Amino acid sequence: MFLLTWTAIALLQPTLLYFIKYAIGRESQSDLIMAAIFVTALVTLPVWLAVANRADKRRAFVIGISFWAVVQVVLITLTRESGLFLIVGACVLAGIGVAAAHVLPWSIIPDAIEWDEWQTGVRHEGMFYSIVTLLQKIASSLAVPTALLLLEASGYLAASDTQPESAVRAIRILVGPIPAGLLIAAICFAIFYPLNREGHHKIVAELEARRAAEEQA
Repeated sequence: MFLLTWTAIALLQPTLLYFIKYAIGRESQSDLIMAAIFVTALVTLPVWLAVANRADKRRAFVIGISFWAVVQVVLITLTRESGLFLIVGACVLAGIGVAAAHVLPWSIIPDAIEWDEWQTGVRHEGMFYSIVTLLQKIASSLAVPTALLLLEASGYLAASDTQPESAVRAIRILVGPIPAGLLIAAICFAIFYPLNREGHHKIVAELEARRAAEEQA
């Protein structure tokens, strides 16, 4: 779940500006468009944090990431004829999904750590976060070369103000279908993720009872 979600994020980071410049022809307004995404993500982070703390994290992940996947597909339908208001509105929706992707995978990791402690009797917190850091590096190392290879194969012209239709099409694929496919794959793993809110509460209660017994002993 974490690897697939962060690969989608890592893929979008270098390709979104290409999309703004070549697919919708709004390079002069790129700061506004990017701000619409990241300011919205910043504002909605507390909302997703509250959802993660109060609701079933698996269900929240499925809902939030599904929403973002749909928005990414809708985003690539924008063209040079699309109005700025429509473009900014779509980017605001994308920002909501970006916030979910930044919060929800991280919120699930502590639950997995506690499940592991419940199973093994040992807390491997450092190991889990080391793996997560490694996964972030893997996501970046996979996403950026893949984007560059696809652009090169599509006939992308470096340092050019115009691109062939094949390159524009490749940029749209990199911004829409590929990230959406990665997110859908992450959702599939989330659906089969076995630890729900009730199960986590039981594990926490058992761990607290176990620790209290150890202290008394």
